[in-house]
Amino acid sequence: MKKAKRKKSNTRLNKILQSPQFCITVLVIMSLLALICLISVILGFMPVKHFTVEGETHYDISEIISASGIRSGDRLYKIDEKKAAQKLVKGCPYIKKVKIKQKFPNTVCFVVKEEEPGWYIQVGKDFYGLDYDMKVLLETYVEQDFIDRELTKLVLPELEEVIVGELPKFASDDEQLMKETLKIIDAFRTHEIKQWLTGLDISNRFEIKLQIDNSYEVYFGGMTSFDIKMKTLIEVLKKSSTEYGYAGGIIRWDEAYGTFALEGKYPDPSESESGEGEENSPDSDLFD
Repeated sequence: MKKAKRKKSNTRLNKILQSPQFCITVLVIMSLLALICLISVILGFMPVKHFTVEGETHYDISEIISASGIRSGDRLYKIDEKKAAQKLVKGCPYIKKVKIKQKFPNTVCFVVKEEEPGWYIQVGKDFYGLDYDMKVLLETYVEQDFIDRELTKLVLPELEEVIVGELPKFASDDEQLMKETLKIIDAFRTHEIKQWLTGLDISNRFEIKLQIDNSYEVYFGGMTSFDIKMKTLIEVLKKSSTEYGYAGGIIRWDEAYGTFALEGKYPDPSESESGEGEENSPDSDLFD
């Protein structure tokens, strides 16, 4: 009985395989696959003639093409997209991610995503803009460029070398120091205080100093009890600008009492010149 069913099933399968419809379907599929392969081979040997860029960028298309290493006339099949992308990111520091696509029949498209500076550092007379991952994006001699963009000034442990397109190189080979420094930076970057942070000195990670809104100088101490310290600090800043009637002063962490204490306010320039003047008026939007 089982042999009879199996024989019947095989007969049906043979009929299907031998049917004209099945043969035509297989032939069409094979033809399409062959055509796709042929087109791919032909396109691969075609020379690059055009370039396009998608996404907002600081660079013009000639700079992007040059940095990628891809040249007009290169065969598409020879392009190493991964290697070209790596060269492009290094040569154009603002670009954080890039995808290189080939478009019919002879166009290379760069899809770019850029990162804006979030910090800046000073080394000698030079100033460098850094993204939030600490990659150096640009170099300038004019600090005001960064001040106008409301970037936070970082003071890092001693640096050996700063190169655009790379991470700053610390003078110390202590990997733990580098890890701790980056961890501290990330903690302040992700906290709400960052929007008011105009200066962050972590040259000594046990004696961190903050500058808030160019008005408060905060002696933060180390990173122990970070969350408690930040909560207390914001409370003191709010109290300063509302109850005391001015925004500015020196704030220190009092280890004995486990809180911050406001010592005083920055002097008004007019007071130092004439002996008179009004106190700094609080920023109504500050710490609201």
